[in-house]
Amino acid sequence: MQTRTTTDIVTPNGHKVTLKDWISGREFEALSAPLLKLYKVNTNKGVIDEPTVSGEVMTEMNRIALETWLVSVDGATENVYDAVLDMRQEDYQFVKTAIDEISKKK
Repeated sequence: MQTRTTTDIVTPNGHKVTLKDWISGREFEALSAPLLKLYKVNTNKGVIDEPTVSGEVMTEMNRIALETWLVSVDGATENVYDAVLDMRQEDYQFVKTAIDEISKKK
């Protein structure tokens, strides 16, 4: 089993946030599931119908992403999603951007 490495970031207002450096295939599937549920394959034509993505699905995917990538906030490992939501907007956005950058590298 691989050891999970992490990266520490510090938000503009000084919160120390620890993020996973990578996620597993299982975690990636869980993150993708809300969107993939919307796709429908037309078996007669062999094409995938483009879904309409609601704000609700985007919010759910955002929640799952944060919960998946976050390890700790200011040393606490419990309720990390809520801790990020309770931050100032600029700190919240900083964390989201850091997750986007890490996930793009992987």
